[in-house]
Parts: sequence; structure tokens; C-alpha cells
Amino acid sequence: MIIILFRIFIATVWVLQAALAWTSTTLTAPGLRPAELRTKYGERLGLPFNLNEGGPTAEKLCTLTEAHLREIPFDNLRVHGASASPMSLHSACTSEQLIDRHRGGVCFELNSLFGDLLENLGYQVCRFSATVLDANSRGDSIKEIPHMALAVSDKEGQEWIVDVGMGSTSPINPLAYTLDVEQKTPEGMRSRLIQNNDQVMLEVYNLPKKSWMPRLLFSANDSRRPPSQEQERELETSLYDTFEIGSDFRRMPVVCKLTRTEMVSLVGGELKITRNRFGPDIEATTYELKTLDEVRNVLSVEFGIPKEETGSLQVPGLNSPLA
Repeated sequence: MIIILFRIFIATVWVLQAALAWTSTTLTAPGLRPAELRTKYGERLGLPFNLNEGGPTAEKLCTLTEAHLREIPFDNLRVHGASASPMSLHSACTSEQLIDRHRGGVCFELNSLFGDLLENLGYQVCRFSATVLDANSRGDSIKEIPHMALAVSDKEGQEWIVDVGMGSTSPINPLAYTLDVEQKTPEGMRSRLIQNNDQVMLEVYNLPKKSWMPRLLFSANDSRRPPSQEQERELETSLYDTFEIGSDFRRMPVVCKLTRTEMVSLVGGELKITRNRFGPDIEATTYELKTLDEVRNVLSVEFGIPKEETGSLQVPGLNSPLA
């Protein structure tokens, strides 16, 4: 009983500290000015064109989504000792972490700032809560994980589901918000959206099992209207819950970047490079890292995360002194 009470106390302190940090930041930091956000974001993504050029087209949306997944990783390193900005969905915090620090983040942070950029560029953006349905290796049970995604409309009025924060199963391009139609994105992922009453489910085709697997569940209503103040607060709360004691994010550091041709992921001390992920001849190469210094080198070389960000990183099982 004492241990349980202690865990509850620590979790409460964690949430309160995060909430206070967010309140302080939102009251004192205005975030980036629109022109500054476009400039710095464009540089971070390594774009070959000026973001001020052209309107909010479908083609630009695809280019931005692919560049984001290539350049800004999914990472949960803040909870494993890495440096981080105050935990918040406010652009003053997310832009500092993702752009200035050259770090990644979790779905709430990644999609929140990407949504800010898209709005800045003239897209209509709706942030909505969702649930990631994560099947275990046998597929006989499904874990539900809080998530946030974006519904985006371009200048032609076409609606898209955009998600740069779902780790290894983020589509490399946005998905047309069209029901009951199979869609194939450039990396080979096959997806479809199906609806049952108000609930929309994103399914991904699993080639080895030759079956559709549920991946994301969300409310059709929530994805087509601006979130209320209460829903915005719930998104903030879900961000805090992602890192609470007992969360899967606390078990092991996870980092992931995607391109059309490969996925590079780091889970604990295991680096994995996977090619032809959605084809019949998948190629996967795994490297076992032996020291924390090796992990930090990989984070710097493969993911572009500066070493000064990982000076206090902790990886279960790797106890060698840090460089």
C-alpha cells in the first residue's frame, strides 16, 4: 500500500510540474512570429523551395509531410534523461524543442507544431484526439495508446488525414479523408478508412498475415470541427499522461525516422534499418549497441540529435559511463 501511495504521489507531482511549466510558458512566451516560423521550419526540413511560394496545395502538403518524417524523428527521450523544452503543446515549447534543439517528440508535440505550420501556410487544420491500436506480436490482443492527429483541408477543399507522429506506421504522405477506399502511399503502405456510426478506423494492410490490421480510431465529428477549449485541455492532459509512471514510453528510449525507402529506428540499444517494409522481400539489419556512448553517436549521426541533448540519457541495460 505504501508503494502504491508513493507512486500516486510521484505521478501527481509530475503532472502538476508539467501543468505549471505549460501555464508559465503560455503566459510569458508568444511563440514564433508567422514569418519566422516559416523560415526556421523550412530550414529544419531542408526544403528546396521557399515556404512562402505557392498556396496551400495538396502537392505541397505531401512534400511537407514527407520532409517532416525524414528530418524530425519521433522520440520519447525526454523521459529517459535527455534535455527537453517544457512539456506543452504551445508553439513556444514545441518549436524550441523540434526546431531549435533539433530534437524530435511524441505525436502530440510533432502534430501540434506541424499543424501550426500548416495553418500559417493557409491550410484549414483540425487537431483531434485519437487512439492508436497497437497489436502485439501474435495479434491476439490490442493495446490502446492516446494519440493526436490532424485533419487538413487544402485550397481545393480536399480533406486529408495528416499524421507525422505515429512512429513506424506514419503514412509517408497524407491520406485522403475518403471512406472505404484503399490508398497506397509512396513507401508501399496500404491503408483504408472505414466508418461505423461516428467512429472512423484507419486500417493498415499486413502483407505477411494477408489481412487488414486496425491502427487508429477516432471520432468523425471531432475530426471535422475545431476542438473546444475542453478538448484542447484534454489534448494537453493526454500529453502529460503519455509520460506518466507506468506508461510504455518509460520502458525504453524509442526514436524513429522514415523515408520512402527505409525506416531507421532505435529501441533501447538496438538500432534497426528496415528496407522494403511493405513489400514481399523485406530487408532488416539490426545492430546491438553496447554502450551509452554508442547510442549517443547513433542519435547524432542517424537522427541528427546533438550530443549536448543526450548528455544525461539513460538506457536500461547500458551502464557504461557517458562520454
